[in-house]
Amino acid sequence: MSMTTLFMIGFLSGAGYGAVRGEMQVRRLRGKRAYEDIAFGWFDRMPAGPASEGLIWLAPLIHFVGICSVALMAVVAIPDQAVIPDPSSIAALLASFPHNFLGALSLALIAYLWGYVLPVNPFGNPLAKEGYFAISTEGILYGGNLFPWSRFTHFNVDLVSGVNRVFSATSPGLVAFAFLPSKSVDRPRLPEALSQHLPPAAPEPAPGTWPRWCLPGFTAGAAAAVVLASFFLLRSTSLLALPAAAVLTHLYVTLGGRLMMRLGFGGRGLPIGPNGP
Repeated sequence: MSMTTLFMIGFLSGAGYGAVRGEMQVRRLRGKRAYEDIAFGWFDRMPAGPASEGLIWLAPLIHFVGICSVALMAVVAIPDQAVIPDPSSIAALLASFPHNFLGALSLALIAYLWGYVLPVNPFGNPLAKEGYFAISTEGILYGGNLFPWSRFTHFNVDLVSGVNRVFSATSPGLVAFAFLPSKSVDRPRLPEALSQHLPPAAPEPAPGTWPRWCLPGFTAGAAAAVVLASFFLLRSTSLLALPAAAVLTHLYVTLGGRLMMRLGFGGRGLPIGPNGP
């Protein structure tokens, strides 16, 4: 078996493991939870793509395309990154081991990160079940996290599609949540519950907020920088080329997710106990 084949097996193994872990995380977040003192709880179809809202969909799309681009470049670079030693020479095998070991490990990490984001891609996950949300006096509950009302400005309802959109206070005009309750739910109850805490019209933007285009703009800038840097790194045959690309990809996935949470939701959700906030 050639070294290139071993690298490819490592990539596929990392991608498969990442996809399984990502799917498990999606199912954990979307599962129903026993919240206390809620006004309304429902299973939501969680519309994906432009049906949710253009800009809030565009940011994760750019983020996802950036990760896919790095993963593709890593696969293409395998023949250049794998050092193929003379199998009859023990010295050559030992000399190539650090390069191949670090390279294979780094490639598996890139593949794992790519696989992990596949279940949460911006086009939706046909395998995932509907997500469970709830409305309480403190805010919106999802996945065991509380998103306080102070992080949102208003909401509206699309009379054609039936999508309920809740807008971010951090980036006024940007949709934070797009809800489409399942058909088994009494849909008029959702806008009634939201209207108890949010106005149906947009207020004046507060000082210190971000324009709605900042989220996709920042995401596009980060994606371009990471893809460009990875392109030059993966063209190099240096011992640290693949490890550097893997570290860069990890930072991109982690910090990119935090950026989207910060500008879209005002930060991460506040963890709550199993019985409510």
